[in-house]
Amino acid sequence: MALTFRICSILVVCVFTAGALHGQTYSQGQYWCSITAEGNLPGPYKAALQVESRTDLSERMLVNLFANLSVQREWSDYISTELHYRVMVRDPGTDAEKAQRLMLDLTGVKPIGKTTVSLRFRLGQEDEAGADADGFFVSGGSAVFRQKLSVKRDIGRAQLSLSVEQFETINRSGFNPDQLRVVLGSEFKVSKRQRISVFLMSQHLASGTNRLNFGTGYTYRFKSLKRKKSEQ
Repeated sequence: MALTFRICSILVVCVFTAGALHGQTYSQGQYWCSITAEGNLPGPYKAALQVESRTDLSERMLVNLFANLSVQREWSDYISTELHYRVMVRDPGTDAEKAQRLMLDLTGVKPIGKTTVSLRFRLGQEDEAGADADGFFVSGGSAVFRQKLSVKRDIGRAQLSLSVEQFETINRSGFNPDQLRVVLGSEFKVSKRQRISVFLMSQHLASGTNRLNFGTGYTYRFKSLKRKKSEQ
């Protein structure tokens, strides 16, 4: 309990520090909506397919639409890795820009009673235009690095969460901060296989743009794929 209180205190300090550094004036806002299908694969593997849309609230216009396919491997109860492949369409209503992205996650998890603390590092290729890229992820441009600290707490059928995530671009000039996200969310277990989620996000971009976003999500978990006896 003492350790949980200390970690939560650190996160609260991070939230207020972020607000002090970046100001409290929000110039934009977006609504994010996602649908996710997930399930266990044979062995220590899980897979998920997520489709998400992001809409600019002031312009009432869809600004981002993407599909993300991921495969996760659990190495132990505390360490996992996850590989993501994402296809995106930005500004689909005007000058549509198609891109793709490849990302790798390394996540450490520490359960403390009904509370879970996790630290995730994500390394990814800078977005590549699907039609213009000379080959598949071979341009050798910038890479994107993220660090995300999260605290989740189970309360009945719901799970409350608070996270702080820092984005950086890695290139020849070094590490360049891109944005900071602070997210307060909640996920509700509707049934054994269905969950819904809501969140409020404070997003601060290096360009000076601040956004206050909110989102909703729906997740369906499929039955595990079991190996046949002849394959075991």
